[in-house]
Amino acid sequence: MRSLLLLILISSWINAVNLLVKKESYTTNESITVDVSLMSDDKQNWIGVYPVGSSNAWENVVSWTWTDGKGIKLSEITLPKTSKVGTYEVRAFFKNSFKVEGKSNTFTVKAVVAGKTELQTVNYYITGSCSGSASVSFRNMGNNSNDWIGLYPIGSSNAWRNVVGWSWIKNMVNGRISVPFSKNIVPGEYEFRAFFNNSFSVEGKSNPLLVTSCSDKIEVRHKIEYANNEPVKVKFRDDSNKKKNWIGIYKSGKRTLAENNLAWKWTDDKKEGEVVFDNLPAGEYDVRFFLNNSYTIEKVSSFVVKPKVTYEFPKGVLNGDNNPTEGVYVKYYKNKAYISVADTSVFAKKHKGITLVDYSDKENPNILAYNPNHSWGRFSKSVEFTENEDKLVFISDEWSIVSLTANNLVLFNSFGIGYANYQPTLYKVDGHNLFYTVHSWAEQPKYRYYYVNAAGEITQVALLGSGGSDYDFLIDGGTIGEDKYYQTHQIRNLNTGGWKKEKEIYDISNLPEVVLLETIVFDVEP
Repeated sequence: MRSLLLLILISSWINAVNLLVKKESYTTNESITVDVSLMSDDKQNWIGVYPVGSSNAWENVVSWTWTDGKGIKLSEITLPKTSKVGTYEVRAFFKNSFKVEGKSNTFTVKAVVAGKTELQTVNYYITGSCSGSASVSFRNMGNNSNDWIGLYPIGSSNAWRNVVGWSWIKNMVNGRISVPFSKNIVPGEYEFRAFFNNSFSVEGKSNPLLVTSCSDKIEVRHKIEYANNEPVKVKFRDDSNKKKNWIGIYKSGKRTLAENNLAWKWTDDKKEGEVVFDNLPAGEYDVRFFLNNSYTIEKVSSFVVKPKVTYEFPKGVLNGDNNPTEGVYVKYYKNKAYISVADTSVFAKKHKGITLVDYSDKENPNILAYNPNHSWGRFSKSVEFTENEDKLVFISDEWSIVSLTANNLVLFNSFGIGYANYQPTLYKVDGHNLFYTVHSWAEQPKYRYYYVNAAGEITQVALLGSGGSDYDFLIDGGTIGEDKYYQTHQIRNLNTGGWKKEKEIYDISNLPEVVLLETIVFDVEP
């Protein structure tokens, strides 16, 4: 009798629906993902989130979804986010019933520790009628379907009549968007404001956005970069036929207020001329051109005053010379330092390249090897070792990935990576000779993956690459066990405006030949 009862229990257990919640803890703004198998194919099967210990009554359901025939074989199903904090489990039901067919492991839902909503303009000044749009990055938006960002004149109220441009931010927390506005926008000072749930209650504001005229009647010319204590010479051409025009110097990004004006000079109503500004400390500055003794900006351009170079680096590293902080990059590993001198260093002519220094005796460092032909640091400070720890991999001055033997700095291979919109960075996947670069836009980055074999040859792993855009960008990636790598993309449906996530799992046990194992697609907001 006991054996028969045990067989019945085993049979019951084998035929139960299998449910496995992916994480032990979620926040109230996260959807819940669960692996489901052994469901039937009935379209009215469903799964629901219940508080642990509660009955199967409908009033206890805190989140649910139809399975739509999924889950016969192993499937990933996403449940809507749960707004209540607590300890939960997922239960499976057949044919729109309340007879439970299986339960998941327990998990918790915690409150979101919400950060302050942050907005940052991509460019802090634009020419209004020439562009017709301005880009803004955002963090900690509400992840609601009707959040929005509006462009307002600084000092105006949040009333709709003051909006000069706007865009929905649907079901997103962090990202970047281009906000369109009328091409007859009035030059002046503006700011982006963030709002949740289609309201006019402001959640955050951006830095000032300076919108200038698109007229070609004013032209200013100057150097982009000045040395410390070098006079800043600004040449101008003025065809405006206006009087009392003037040029001011401002810290970059600051509002055009009298108290922010660092220095200024009249143009003396000249058609062409030059003004000179002295004694500007190190920093980033704007040249701003104004008409009619006003504070309405006609033109903006930027320059940098470089700081005075300081000389601080360990004695004896480069043939006895002291080294500047600027332009010198160091990778320490096992009592050794791989020191790269980029072409921005004052020692570039003599020491540009990579020097290997033995620091076992810190008082008397010993130079072991030197390669003058390559350095990292001009575009990226990233440098990593391969899995075998006998090769260096880094991004060179020529926008290429370079591999060197670590101990004697002999070049093995160089692989071109092309142009990037911002400084690329090199990362290593732990446990593999798999590296990737991140470039394109910071908010929707483009990833490229590379493999370094035993001979030091670099190969791009094309299957793992991902392109960054407003409608398809990588949001997550990493290793699964020892031989698999996953990527999760967030993809916009251009027809509906909604979002979905696509997760792909790859076999990386035998690089560089990567085999796609599985693709899972699920909605961000079911």
